[in-house]
Amino acid sequence: MNEANGVIRNFEQFDTVQVRVTHETAEFGLAGLTGQVCGVTVPSRSGVLRADIVGNLTEDYAVSVRFDELFREYWFARGLLNPVDQSAGSQVGAGGKAKSWAESGNWRDERNRRYKFTRFWAYALIVVVAGALFIVERIKAG
Repeated sequence: MNEANGVIRNFEQFDTVQVRVTHETAEFGLAGLTGQVCGVTVPSRSGVLRADIVGNLTEDYAVSVRFDELFREYWFARGLLNPVDQSAGSQVGAGGKAKSWAESGNWRDERNRRYKFTRFWAYALIVVVAGALFIVERIKAG
């Protein structure tokens, strides 16, 4: 079990974890691999089947871990995972807004420089085209 000073560790999305070497994890070829937590669930409420979870569930809690090298996610019993880090710096974004995961375990707003840069050039192009049309009209009138 993942215990530090008697406290059981809850995993969060984006945590980096390493799969413990056990008979169960070796059977799936996952022993010792490092992956990123995609989510956690309460199997009795979420519909995740017991057959889909690696390990013996001793509690109603399972952790989904993605392994980039396998292009796949697996569900694990909590006791089969060791925390590596909280993946500070992981970023998500949508609609020109970005957030990054801080070491404190909270999301931090980030400036999406690429979006602002693109928006700047779009406005600049509009101004140039409008100016060119104005000049062409002046020449025609003149």
